[in-house]
Amino acid sequence: MYKEIKQIKNIIDVLLLKDEFLYLLSVFYFLLFSWPFVAIENMEYPVAIVVYLFFTWFSCIVILFYISRLRKKFKKN
Repeated sequence: MYKEIKQIKNIIDVLLLKDEFLYLLSVFYFLLFSWPFVAIENMEYPVAIVVYLFFTWFSCIVILFYISRLRKKFKKN
């Protein structure tokens, strides 16, 4: 079981290191950030939109931080 989990983690790490993944990630987050402004009828709950944008921004920062740590780790090897 541990061996399979380690294999999956290695596959995900290799995927995250590809430049194409960053392009897809930027398109994905562009859609996530622009969605609340396109859906005008959801403006009735401004607190929910602020919370949504905060967690979307936070997840983007966490993913980019993890990718930068991976790149540093593989650059040293």
